[in-house]
Amino acid sequence: MSLLTLVALLIPGTLWAHAHLLKSTPAAGARLSTPPDAIRLWYSEAPEVALTRIVLLGPSGDTVRIGAITKNPKDAKQLSIPIPVSLAAGQYTLIWHTSAADGHPTHGQFTFTVLASAAAPAAPATQPRTSTPSAAAPSAVNPSAAQPAPAAPTGFGVNSPLYVVVRAVTFAALLALLGVIAFQLLVLGALRRRSSEEESWIIHASAHAAWVGAGAAVVLVLAAIARAYAESYAVFGGSGATGASQMRAMLGHTVWGWGWIAQVILALIAIALF
Repeated sequence: MSLLTLVALLIPGTLWAHAHLLKSTPAAGARLSTPPDAIRLWYSEAPEVALTRIVLLGPSGDTVRIGAITKNPKDAKQLSIPIPVSLAAGQYTLIWHTSAADGHPTHGQFTFTVLASAAAPAAPATQPRTSTPSAAAPSAVNPSAAQPAPAAPTGFGVNSPLYVVVRAVTFAALLALLGVIAFQLLVLGALRRRSSEEESWIIHASAHAAWVGAGAAVVLVLAAIARAYAESYAVFGGSGATGASQMRAMLGHTVWGWGWIAQVILALIAIALF
């Protein structure tokens, strides 16, 4: 039972579904007779607000000022972002980055157009900001699906080849650690119970297995640190990947972060025990 518990806690939540954008208002490609006062996004899985970035670009490519990202308390899969300025006529591009509880970032973009007859003069553009969740009212939706942006494996994000290597090392270290635990408890444990006194070769085998287990746990901790940086890089960008506030938001306020902390703590306990 203890071994199964350890397996359940150490295995990261990579088997869970990812947060893909299903629909939005305004919808992708919409031509609006009235400027929108908010953007609403519906995902296939509940997105983590702390790991969500939304950018709205105006017709000239400037960043349009938007409000805080909020989650609908009645629908965990819906995000709402108010637009406190009246949008001028032209085509707008919404770029989104988010992550569900599995920690795997997804991103995409779509455009919509405000018609000239409905628009007011544009307000000055500023950088968008995010905040913690609060109430957001649901609205009517358009079934048009948003078109995903092309994914380019740049830097040390979760789509980069280097991160693939880190994930492979993580799973190899995890399997080695669990294998040593099973060997110590099941194989050597059974041999000890059958012997009247512990033989020297069993002692040596146990010592060697302990060294392997400790090494695997150390590698698991180092790989976890690399994964945390890659996750932050993918969500917040290279300039904010090591920021204290970003790390606190990612590790302390998301299911992925709680699982990451549990994995590191258990790996450290394994090092101490071995």
